[in-house]
Amino acid sequence: ACVSTSAAVTEIELMGTWVSFGDTHEITNESWEQSGSFDGIDYSSLFHIVDFDNDDRFAIAENDSDNEYNPDLYSRFDWTVNDDGDFVYCQSAFDAATEAAARAASADDADLAAGCGGFSWSPLDPVSE
Repeated sequence: ACVSTSAAVTEIELMGTWVSFGDTHEITNESWEQSGSFDGIDYSSLFHIVDFDNDDRFAIAENDSDNEYNPDLYSRFDWTVNDDGDFVYCQSAFDAATEAAARAASADDADLAAGCGGFSWSPLDPVSE
């Protein structure tokens, strides 16, 4: 089970279904799942959230054993709000050997154009239910 570092917070800020560059992101307190299709091939990656902090806007997750890339390693997802008031995210770690190494990763939310490891932060557009 996920334990937030903010005692009053019970739900991850990004709870819900989002689209980013055609990929679907299903985010709950327990997981962040990315799925989509490329050249007619469907793919999906599942990340099990072990901690999140809405105040500092990050989540630490263990990559699922069945993920095609970096199974059983750790990821860090950072998010913020851009000038338009929309959520953007950065997977600042995707192949960390330990939870602590993922936690130590960072992204520069002052530079949304290149602050995600040299890449731009990705938009998260809400999917209405």
